[in-house]
Amino acid sequence: MHTSGDAALLAAWEAGRSQSPPARALSLLASTGVETATLANWPLGRRDSALLDLRAARFGPRITGLTHCPACGDRLELDFAVDDVRTACAGDGEEECIVETDEGCFRLALRPLRTADLLAVAAQPQEAALLARAVVRVDSDGEPHALATLPPAVVAAAASRLAALDPQADVRLALHCAACAHEWTAPFDVGAFLWEEVDAWARRLLVEVHLLASAYGWREPDILALSAARRRAYLELVMA
Repeated sequence: MHTSGDAALLAAWEAGRSQSPPARALSLLASTGVETATLANWPLGRRDSALLDLRAARFGPRITGLTHCPACGDRLELDFAVDDVRTACAGDGEEECIVETDEGCFRLALRPLRTADLLAVAAQPQEAALLARAVVRVDSDGEPHALATLPPAVVAAAASRLAALDPQADVRLALHCAACAHEWTAPFDVGAFLWEEVDAWARRLLVEVHLLASAYGWREPDILALSAARRRAYLELVMA
């Protein structure tokens, strides 16, 4: 995957403003030249790994931010490397999950979730709907079994195994509050985090385009074709 240019990333930002978070993630990645339909069928972990690649290429190898302690409310600064939140990604194949209960032995074939699944169940209760899409087949004691009638223990085991199947899709940060010593874990959604950064970047870029277009009469495509360093140099001349 190659790095997106400014014009492509700005177009992704424009499209993403009216999209849901899963669709936004696809738009950001599509700015690198990969077809949206292809991206939608990647396992979520592979998608998130690619988002980390895009984030590192556009904004650098370290991630900084702020959060608050849920116990005392104190502000906590986050600072970690992109590579610190990389882990294993699921493949495209199926994985077998066997659950033995008093009601029988259940064998399930699971596949990792994809962005296409998130988009398909957007208007439904997500946990059950997503599991239904991830379960390819189920049998009980060698006979086909309906997903809707699985015992709760089997459903819970399948959901747990599905989460473990694609660790990159469920990254959690281990956090510690220096003020009150509270420890907790918090999910890190790279798509949401990157979108906030792209949104701030795009708004700054539009200001630069406005100033340079007003000063020199240049067209937006010509300004976006300039390197960031050259745009800054021209802006310094404009502001002098």
